[in-house]
Amino acid sequence: MQYVITIFKNNEFHIGSFDNAEEAFESAVLCAAEAVSSILENDEIKVECNPPRIIISSETDALPFTIEECKKKIKIAFTDNDGRTYPEFSRVEVNPI
Repeated sequence: MQYVITIFKNNEFHIGSFDNAEEAFESAVLCAAEAVSSILENDEIKVECNPPRIIISSETDALPFTIEECKKKIKIAFTDNDGRTYPEFSRVEVNPI
């Protein structure tokens, strides 16, 4: 079992110091993947990132949490302290594959 996190780019995002919006988005996805990996490090899982997707998989056949538990655990990787999705992202989906 694997979960795929698909991150959708916010086309209205101001790119700031990056050269282009795609570079800013990819950087944000890579940072989110690092955060997901850190959040789940005690769960013996593997996190792979290929923007705009992050794949969560297990060394065994089953992941140690349900998809709903996964969503709750990793929410902070994609939101600020007020629970708003980071401005680089328009939405984030988590689905089993």
